[in-house]
Amino acid sequence: MEKILIDTDMGCDCDDVGALAILCGAHNRKEAMLLGVTHAIDNPYGVRFIEKMLAYYGIGVPVGTCVKKGFINEERFDVFVKPLAADMPAKENPDSVKLMRKILSENRGVTLVTIGSYVNIAAFLQSEPDEISPLDGKMLMAQSVSAVYSMGGHFTRPEYAEYNIKCDVHGAQTFAALCPVPVVYCGFEVGEKILTGAHLKDAAENPLLQKAYGYYISRECGVDSYLRPSWDPATVYAAIYQDENALFDYSDPVTVTFDEAGRTHFSEGGKDMYLTLETSEQTAAETLNKLMK
Repeated sequence: MEKILIDTDMGCDCDDVGALAILCGAHNRKEAMLLGVTHAIDNPYGVRFIEKMLAYYGIGVPVGTCVKKGFINEERFDVFVKPLAADMPAKENPDSVKLMRKILSENRGVTLVTIGSYVNIAAFLQSEPDEISPLDGKMLMAQSVSAVYSMGGHFTRPEYAEYNIKCDVHGAQTFAALCPVPVVYCGFEVGEKILTGAHLKDAAENPLLQKAYGYYISRECGVDSYLRPSWDPATVYAAIYQDENALFDYSDPVTVTFDEAGRTHFSEGGKDMYLTLETSEQTAAETLNKLMK
């Protein structure tokens, strides 16, 4: 059973909700153990929405706030998190770097999942020893994290600057340079092909999931549809289920870097890999939809 620490930019897109739904379901079925959630944008409603989702699933794990104040906090990222979580009381949450350090100091063999920018992860890797641990961030990750599964980059179009990279290029570069453990990248091109959410239109089993997709897609995409690419759900699925029920294939080992424009570069040899879709897009979507509830 994978121990999961997840870093999400909840609010930027509704597929984060689908990803967290898959992870919470896996936790409750004892297929994974969710240790904590950190928030990769500075949006208080995003944090409250995460806590509301966790409460819906009956999961009591800590939630960390973005380490960088004012980072990606435009009102346009309130589309679903504000109306759906405005009833949640404001509270003091730990800083994401402190929370990561605490969780990783207390656990071994953790799988770190990133489905947002690298602002928190980069700051963690550069963190100094403190009262939580005598190890710096890089050493603490090497000790406690077995692998990172990350939604980031584009591995078929070298000219494309993927959002999670370009919104914090320095953070992505820092992560790629300093991360001491293997990273499995689920690039933009993988999730783009897998359209999930069709089952949500007429299903009210999970109202938060249903309404989040409905609000976001109708207001941001201007269509009456619940279909959305599955960048983040695919990443979470791979982190939990890939070795048991493979939807994807791993590349040969590579070294991944990001240039100043946020474009992805990779060369043969190294500790990292990227995923490719191994099955049909329809089969992948059906598999994710069954878990997204």
